[in-house]
Amino acid sequence: MTLLSRTAAQVPDFWDRWMLGWRVLAALTIGFVAFSVAASVPAGWSAAPRFWVELAGFAVWYVVAIPLGRDRLYQSLVVSLGYFIPGWILYALLLDLHPAAHALAGVMYPFTFSMLPTRRAIPFSLVLAALMFLAGEHWSPTLTAGTIAAGALIILSSVMLALFIDAIIRQSEERKQLIGELQSAREELARAERQAGMLAERQRLAVARDRRRQWGERWANDALSRLCRDGRTAAWVGAQ
Repeated sequence: MTLLSRTAAQVPDFWDRWMLGWRVLAALTIGFVAFSVAASVPAGWSAAPRFWVELAGFAVWYVVAIPLGRDRLYQSLVVSLGYFIPGWILYALLLDLHPAAHALAGVMYPFTFSMLPTRRAIPFSLVLAALMFLAGEHWSPTLTAGTIAAGALIILSSVMLALFIDAIIRQSEERKQLIGELQSAREELARAERQAGMLAERQRLAVARDRRRQWGERWANDALSRLCRDGRTAAWVGAQ
């Protein structure tokens, strides 16, 4: 199989190749948050049971996406909203309890952009930014020119990054489609060449068959002519 054939037929889908990596990153991030909270909070922290229940719920929420499937989340706005809203609530509750939960943004942002079309992922990421700003400040943020400017820059950079990633993905998909079309053209050309070769072989065999038939007819005519000539000669000699 050629390199072009392997590229078009054997390379797995982009998201399938990266999904395992994102899941490993999510597991490491959730484990890091759990370790950070366990190492930093004092004994007898009253919100500890609630925090661990919510963190476990967040982990379950993430795992539910595996059987749910990316296609359903990607194609349906209703399904994606029904799935992400509980995740946003858990994320906000965790942010309100402990600042270590900010690290879960490393799970939420890649997960959002890898599971949703970019046009839907951008507003979903803005919801995450708002939750980080509000819940991270215990729902009483201090609105200053600095915080507003910082928030605007974060949102702008997030949108630009999303559009950049989307452009790369679209370019990759276009190249994949082009490779598939080239492979189809090569297969069609090879099929046409095989058919032309078969037709040429049939024609060669037909010409050879016609020549043999002509040679056979000529040989038979020559033999018949000789017999007739020999017979006439013998008859003439007998008559003499």
